[in-house]
Amino acid sequence: MIVYTAASHVTLDILKAGLDSAASQASPTVAISGVGDKAYAGADGIIVQAGIHFVEVDGLSADVLANHATSGAMAKAVIAALG
Repeated sequence: MIVYTAASHVTLDILKAGLDSAASQASPTVAISGVGDKAYAGADGIIVQAGIHFVEVDGLSADVLANHATSGAMAKAVIAALG
């Protein structure tokens, strides 16, 4: 899990490009709701924008199978801690 701030010059588009490169028919990159201001999920995990922060959760085997519940819950917990 990685948390980026605006000072890091990372953007949601840059992070989404990484998800897109790992996408497959079984787990394409999709927009998800209920996590941060804007979020995407794919085979490589999820990325979330929450205010000036970007949260990346990756490396969970469930994401490869298009099950993003665990990575989403982890991102929500991090966003809450950043509060």
